Amino acid sequence: MRRPRCCDLAGIEYLEVHGRRVGVLGLREAFEAVACLPLAGGRGLAVALLEEVKRRNWIPKEEEEAYAQALVEAYTRWRMSKAKS
Repeated sequence: MRRPRCCDLAGIEYLEVHGRRVGVLGLREAFEAVACLPLAGGRGLAVALLEEVKRRNWIPKEEEEAYAQALVEAYTRWRMSKAKS
């Protein structure tokens, strides 16, 4: 799998955080990585998603909780779409 470089705009996907659309590099890859972990959901899932996304994206400390919530919501939608296909 080709990993996008830091300036590869094709690798950017979007989340809604505080009602604003924010670009996240490697979002799908983060979801795939977390899907392999033995997590049941809840806080552990939020922390794992946030840590995975922070590897390639800067997230302001004061926004981490909002990003974690947005990530869990997006991840849940992603998992549901994968289950349907």
